[in-house]
Amino acid sequence: MRNRLLVTLPAILLAVALAGCGGVTLDAFSGSPSTANAPPNSTRGLIVLNSPQPVYPLQARTLGVEGWVMVAFTVDESGTVIPDTIDVVNQQPPGYFERAAVIAARRMNFDNILNRMVRDVRYVFRFELENREELLVDAPRVEPESREYLPASFVTPEYPEFAREREIEGHVVVRFTITESGGVRDAVVVEANPPQVFDVAALRAAARLRYQPRLVDNEPVAVEGVTYRFDWNLPR
Repeated sequence: MRNRLLVTLPAILLAVALAGCGGVTLDAFSGSPSTANAPPNSTRGLIVLNSPQPVYPLQARTLGVEGWVMVAFTVDESGTVIPDTIDVVNQQPPGYFERAAVIAARRMNFDNILNRMVRDVRYVFRFELENREELLVDAPRVEPESREYLPASFVTPEYPEFAREREIEGHVVVRFTITESGGVRDAVVVEANPPQVFDVAALRAAARLRYQPRLVDNEPVAVEGVTYRFDWNLPR
C-alpha cells in the first residue's frame, strides 16, 4: 500500500500542474491576459481606412495591465461607423479598456466596397505598453495635461426635429473645462459639420457630461481644453 502511494502522488501532482496550464495566458510581467489571445477581426468584406489608436487608460498603464477589447458595430454605405450600434462583445481583462475602445471605434472609417449597410462588423483594439521598464509601481503624481479624459458615462444628444425631418446627419466637436467636481463649464463649439445645425444640441449634451475628478497630489483640479465629439446618424 505504501509503494502504491509513492507512485500515485507524483502522478497526481503532475496532473494538477498540467491542468493549471490551461485557460487564459498571463503576461509574465503584468499578470494581464496576453494580447496574442485576442480573437481575429471580422470586417465582413470592408477595408479599414482609419483605425485610431485608443487612449491608454491611466489606471491600466500605472498598474502595467495589457489587454484587448472586441467591439461589434454597423457600418453605413459611406463606410462610417454608426455610433449607436457599437457594443463590446468580448474583453480581457474586464474593466480597464472598454470605454477607450468604444470611443476609438466611433472614429473608425472603412472603404465600403459592398455599397450597402454592413452589420455585425467586429474589430479588436489591443492595448500594449510601449516600455515596460518605465512602469511605475506606486501611484504617481500626474499632471492633468498628461491624463486621458473619458466621461464616466456617455450622453446621447437630442436630435433636432428639423434636422431629422430633412434627414440631415453630422457631428460637432465641443471644447470645455472639466471642473474640480467632474462637471463641465465654458463649453464652446470648435468644429461642426454641417455648421449651425447641431450646435445647440451639442452644447446641451456637453453640459450633461460627467467625469471622474482629476487629482494632483490627491487634490481635485480643473482641466481646461478638453474636447468631445457628438455624432448624429439616422437609423438605417
